[in-house]
Parts: sequence; structure tokens; C-alpha cells
Amino acid sequence: MRLPYMRIPFLLFLVFILISCKEDEAIINKKELLAGTTSKEWKIQDYVDVSVNWSIQPMCITDDVWIFFSNGDMQQSEGASKCDPANPQIYVNGFWQLNTDTNTLTLIRSSTTNWTVDQLTANSLVIKSGTTKLSLIVK
Repeated sequence: MRLPYMRIPFLLFLVFILISCKEDEAIINKKELLAGTTSKEWKIQDYVDVSVNWSIQPMCITDDVWIFFSNGDMQQSEGASKCDPANPQIYVNGFWQLNTDTNTLTLIRSSTTNWTVDQLTANSLVIKSGTTKLSLIVK
């Protein structure tokens, strides 16, 4: 009769280990959500600047693609349509940093811009800076 009672601590230990492992798996790496394991392409879905009441953008802006690389590099690329046909396909090269404690995405291009991350999922990114709100989806 002592044998079943001796198994209880062992079984509790196993349950604890299994629960702990599942909690670790649930932690999502936000940097990987943004840049994938090597790179990730985001297409502009919505661009709003409340200071000039821009809520409807021409296709040459809303089809642009932002590419975040896992090494911290980033590019901004014209989509299928260009506002000026003479523009290069990749019009910005820069760097990005994501501070997960403050939900701040810093883009270092010709100037540095800090964006507040409102939403970051595997398929959606919503960021704000000043009067500008940008929604992007995975391309």
C-alpha cells in the first residue's frame, strides 16, 4: 500500500515540469515577430496623418513594403506602383531597434524616428509617431 503514496511526489514533480515548459513556449519573441528568423516583409495597409487629415493614400504609397532583417537592418521598398517612376525600388536603407520594455520601435534612417508599437502579431503591425499612425500587414 505504500507504493501508490510514493508515486504522488513524483507525479506532482512531472506535472510541474510539464506546466513550466508550456509557459516557456507561450513566451513570444517580439523581435522574431517583427523580422522573422532572417527577414520579414510588411506591406502598408493604412497610413493616417491626423495633422493633415490624410486617411486615404494613393496606391504608390500604400503598396510600399518595409523589410525588417533579423540582424537589425531594414529597407523601405516601392511596391508595384511608384509615385515617381524615376525613384529607385529600394529608397531607404537603415537600421531598426525594438525595445520590448517600452514598446518602442526605433528606425534609424536619414534621421531617427521612435514609433510606439500599438500592436505586433505574426501578421499585423500598428505603430504611431507624433500625428502619424501606420498599419502594416505581412506581405
